[in-house]
Amino acid sequence: MKTAFRFRCITRLFFILLITTACDNDDSDVKESDDDNNTADSSVKDASDDDVKDSASNQTNDAALDDNLLPVLFVHGPSGSASQFESQAQRFMANGYPLKCLDTLEYDSSVIIAAMSDPTALPEAINDPDFQARLGAKMDQLLADCGAVKVNLICLSVTSSKCNVFMKTGDNAQKVAHYVQTDSIIDTASGTPFGGVDTLALWSVFFAGASVDAENVTNDHDDAQGHIEVATSAVSFAKMYEFFNDEAPNTTDIPEAEGDTVLIAGKANIFPYNIGADATSLSIYEVDQSTGLRVEDTEPIVEDLGIDTNGDWGPYEIKKGVAYEFAMMNEIVPTDEQHFYREPFYADDYFIRLNVGRPGEGVSSHLNRDGAHTNLMVARDKEMWSDQDNGNDQVFINDNEVNILTPEAAAKNRMLSSLFLSDQDGEEDSDYTIINDVTQMVFISGVDYYIPSATQSDLSDLSTISIKLISRDGDGMSQIMNVPNWPANQVRTVSAQFRDFVQ
Repeated sequence: MKTAFRFRCITRLFFILLITTACDNDDSDVKESDDDNNTADSSVKDASDDDVKDSASNQTNDAALDDNLLPVLFVHGPSGSASQFESQAQRFMANGYPLKCLDTLEYDSSVIIAAMSDPTALPEAINDPDFQARLGAKMDQLLADCGAVKVNLICLSVTSSKCNVFMKTGDNAQKVAHYVQTDSIIDTASGTPFGGVDTLALWSVFFAGASVDAENVTNDHDDAQGHIEVATSAVSFAKMYEFFNDEAPNTTDIPEAEGDTVLIAGKANIFPYNIGADATSLSIYEVDQSTGLRVEDTEPIVEDLGIDTNGDWGPYEIKKGVAYEFAMMNEIVPTDEQHFYREPFYADDYFIRLNVGRPGEGVSSHLNRDGAHTNLMVARDKEMWSDQDNGNDQVFINDNEVNILTPEAAAKNRMLSSLFLSDQDGEEDSDYTIINDVTQMVFISGVDYYIPSATQSDLSDLSTISIKLISRDGDGMSQIMNVPNWPANQVRTVSAQFRDFVQ
């Protein structure tokens, strides 16, 4: 019942947008926002500008953009971030786009999230002058950096309504060559939809609608994609690229970089506000893929890097094909650490997001924080579901042969992208029941699952948690990550972020 109620709430929100964005938009001036600048401490061992230019990327940063290509700007959905563009950016780079011609706009999506339960907040959330100003400024900066006159714009989910308002205001539409609306019902009742910009509407299995004055691509049953997946998949990339460039891409894969190293960069942000996680510090350590533990006698890539209000870190040169730990320390609350783990890096990756919560806020504030277990998050930017007759995802922990993606936690209609495991009742056993306060959140579920932790937050005491993901469309291939069993009273969440693709 809760799954159906939550799905109805999300669906209702999309349809309410038909009314909300029908309000007339004036052309009143809005304040411009400062462009984000990387102000990370220059004393750390980061990659120089020459490293970025000469890296083993498929396309270097200072290369000229092909005259037939236009820069791409992505705006995430509610409860989202630039991580929803991470793999697509790598695909664009594999097809000739320089990094400087790819960008994202991140915004405070907490208002949109609140509107899921209070639709009266939608008018303010959609007709947001600060968002419009920031989108315009980001677009202008991207055009200047890339030496182009128009951009190709991609907006995900409810955010498409905010982008539609932007394009229907003043002469903003003249800056946009093509627009991709991913899985969102958009108002077409007032004015010209999308400001008259050529539009491609990509639909998931959930919202197979049709936008007026747009080229609509609806998923059939055999090619059904999830709500987030329709923005992150290789299938959607091919459709976007061809729409932008009138020809198919050379590849939809993310090729392995040449050489022995790759570059990584991103932001450490407070989620869901998507602002820099100031008062935190970041350390990056090489880990043994077979254990998830730090490799002894190796220098950290960076250690105790202070994060400011921009959240920027990197680029850093790391070993190709090697796994790393991203340890975020809170300078105010020492017991509020968050440790992030990812699969090994085989290509340059510039849109990594380390999304943390403020102490006492976020999902972890609803989890048991005693020292006898580990709080684990398993996530990917592609929905995980397990309530179908066939075509289900599976996640296994250690030697347990029970799929922790229970039909209730990973019901298809939940659009689950982040699963939290915690020994919620403190009984040191797993009953697989839903953690209600967590599961009520958008795209998130929580399950009572006991993972014994180290007795103390000490490197010598840690052991391995093995996580195996078998994707519903991965031809049976397993994605395996190993992470340490940090105790929950010290580390609020151990995050295992899987790729949203298998190749």
